[in-house]
Amino acid sequence: METVSCPICKKSMFHNPRYPNEVCKYCVAHATDGHGRFLKFYNRTISDGYIAFYADADGKEEYRSSACFINKKKCCAKEAKFGGIVVELVQMNPKKDKKLSPHKDLESTIRNRN
Repeated sequence: METVSCPICKKSMFHNPRYPNEVCKYCVAHATDGHGRFLKFYNRTISDGYIAFYADADGKEEYRSSACFINKKKCCAKEAKFGGIVVELVQMNPKKDKKLSPHKDLESTIRNRN
Protein backbone atom coordinates (compact mmCIF):
# COMPACT_ATOMS: atom_id res chain seq x y z
CA MET A 1 0.00 0.00 0.00
CA GLU A 2 1.26 3.47 -0.91
CA THR A 3 2.24 5.91 1.83
CA VAL A 4 2.02 9.70 1.83
CA SER A 5 2.83 12.48 4.27
CA CYS A 6 0.15 13.93 6.51
CA PRO A 7 -0.69 17.36 5.06
CA ILE A 8 -0.31 18.95 8.51
CA CYS A 9 2.53 17.25 10.43
CA LYS A 10 4.21 15.44 7.51
CA LYS A 11 4.26 12.05 9.33
CA SER A 12 4.07 9.04 7.04
CA MET A 13 0.63 7.43 6.69
CA PHE A 14 -1.18 5.08 4.34
CA HIS A 15 -2.68 6.77 1.30
CA ASN A 16 -6.43 6.48 0.75
CA PRO A 17 -7.30 7.78 -2.73
CA ARG A 18 -10.89 8.41 -1.60
CA TYR A 19 -9.62 11.03 0.91
CA PRO A 20 -6.61 12.76 -0.67
CA ASN A 21 -6.37 15.45 2.06
CA GLU A 22 -6.82 13.10 5.02
CA VAL A 23 -4.82 13.99 8.12
CA CYS A 24 -3.13 11.41 10.32
CA LYS A 25 -4.57 10.03 13.55
CA TYR A 26 -2.00 11.96 15.60
CA CYS A 27 -3.23 15.25 14.15
CA VAL A 28 -6.89 14.26 14.60
CA ALA A 29 -6.15 13.88 18.33
CA HIS A 30 -5.30 17.62 18.36
CA ALA A 31 -8.46 18.83 16.60
CA THR A 32 -10.19 21.81 18.21
CA ASP A 33 -13.15 24.07 17.57
CA GLY A 34 -12.52 27.70 16.60
CA HIS A 35 -12.00 28.64 20.25
CA GLY A 36 -9.38 26.01 21.07
CA ARG A 37 -11.55 23.39 22.80
CA PHE A 38 -10.48 19.86 21.94
CA LEU A 39 -12.88 17.58 20.07
CA LYS A 40 -13.53 13.84 19.84
CA PHE A 41 -15.19 12.32 16.78
CA TYR A 42 -17.41 9.22 16.60
CA ASN A 43 -19.85 7.38 14.41
CA ARG A 44 -23.38 8.18 15.59
CA THR A 45 -24.49 4.55 15.16
CA ILE A 46 -23.28 1.56 13.18
CA SER A 47 -24.96 2.85 10.04
CA ASP A 48 -25.80 6.49 10.68
CA GLY A 49 -23.37 9.34 10.39
CA TYR A 50 -20.96 11.42 12.32
CA ILE A 51 -21.05 13.03 15.74
CA ALA A 52 -18.51 15.05 17.72
CA PHE A 53 -18.23 16.00 21.37
CA TYR A 54 -16.07 18.38 23.32
CA ALA A 55 -13.28 16.31 24.89
CA ASP A 56 -13.55 18.16 28.22
CA ALA A 57 -17.29 17.46 28.61
CA ASP A 58 -17.24 13.64 28.97
CA GLY A 59 -19.64 13.10 26.05
CA LYS A 60 -22.26 15.48 27.47
CA GLU A 61 -21.75 18.46 25.15
CA GLU A 62 -22.15 17.84 21.44
CA TYR A 63 -20.15 19.84 18.91
CA ARG A 64 -22.59 20.58 16.08
CA SER A 65 -20.26 21.25 13.19
CA SER A 66 -17.96 19.32 10.92
CA ALA A 67 -15.41 22.16 10.80
CA CYS A 68 -12.41 21.82 13.06
CA PHE A 69 -8.89 23.18 13.33
CA ILE A 70 -5.55 21.44 13.68
CA ASN A 71 -2.49 23.66 14.15
CA LYS A 72 -4.65 26.63 13.05
CA LYS A 73 -5.45 24.89 9.76
CA LYS A 74 -9.09 24.44 8.82
CA CYS A 75 -10.21 20.82 8.50
CA CYS A 76 -13.48 18.98 8.03
CA ALA A 77 -14.55 15.80 9.85
CA LYS A 78 -17.06 13.37 8.36
CA GLU A 79 -18.17 9.78 8.29
CA ALA A 80 -15.93 7.62 6.14
CA LYS A 81 -17.46 5.61 3.28
CA PHE A 82 -17.25 2.24 5.04
CA GLY A 83 -17.45 3.42 8.64
CA GLY A 84 -15.14 5.30 10.91
CA ILE A 85 -14.36 9.00 10.81
CA VAL A 86 -12.10 10.83 8.40
CA VAL A 87 -10.71 14.33 8.90
CA GLU A 88 -9.41 16.18 5.87
CA LEU A 89 -7.49 19.41 5.51
CA VAL A 90 -9.62 22.00 3.72
CA GLN A 91 -7.77 23.34 0.74
CA MET A 92 -7.97 27.11 0.58
CA ASN A 93 -8.50 28.99 -2.67
CA PRO A 94 -5.52 31.41 -2.91
CA LYS A 95 -7.38 33.94 -5.08
CA LYS A 96 -10.37 34.02 -2.75
CA ASP A 97 -8.21 34.02 0.40
CA LYS A 98 -6.17 37.07 -0.64
CA LYS A 99 -9.12 39.23 0.38
CA LEU A 100 -9.10 37.88 3.94
CA SER A 101 -7.20 39.76 6.57
CA PRO A 102 -4.55 37.64 8.30
CA HIS A 103 -5.75 39.18 11.58
CA LYS A 104 -9.30 37.79 11.45
CA ASP A 105 -9.94 34.91 13.79
CA LEU A 106 -10.78 31.47 12.38
CA GLU A 107 -14.46 31.53 13.33
CA SER A 108 -15.15 34.80 11.51
CA THR A 109 -13.36 33.41 8.45
CA ILE A 110 -15.72 30.44 8.40
CA ARG A 111 -18.80 32.65 8.80
CA ASN A 112 -17.68 34.89 5.94
CA ARG A 113 -17.29 31.94 3.58
CA ASN A 114 -20.70 30.38 4.23
